[in-house]
Amino acid sequence: MNRQTLHGRKVLIVEDDYFQALETQESLQDAGAEVIGPTGDGAEAERLISGHAIDAAVIDINLGLGASFELAGMLKRHGIPFLFVTGYDAAVIPAELSKVDRLSKPVCSWKIVETVETLLAP
Repeated sequence: MNRQTLHGRKVLIVEDDYFQALETQESLQDAGAEVIGPTGDGAEAERLISGHAIDAAVIDINLGLGASFELAGMLKRHGIPFLFVTGYDAAVIPAELSKVDRLSKPVCSWKIVETVETLLAP
């Protein structure tokens, strides 16, 4: 994929699975995005959000040390569109985040790119 549909867009990746993060990073970069991260640490993700003008985020729910719902709330408060890429069922997502796009693992990286494009569409 070399469509450059995300040219100039900054996309944060919060994923603790190395291979999933790498595949997502490569696909977003192929689409022209500037990738922030990836990181598998919620605290580091919060620092990245505070230190960069992020356009969108791709986050896993389970980061090993707990759910990323606090991070999702921070993204929401900052008006940053995001999606969950997770192996968890929608039932575990709190009601206030139930309308957030969720892709189930395993997921093809092109589907992540497509969803980010939709999130950032005018």
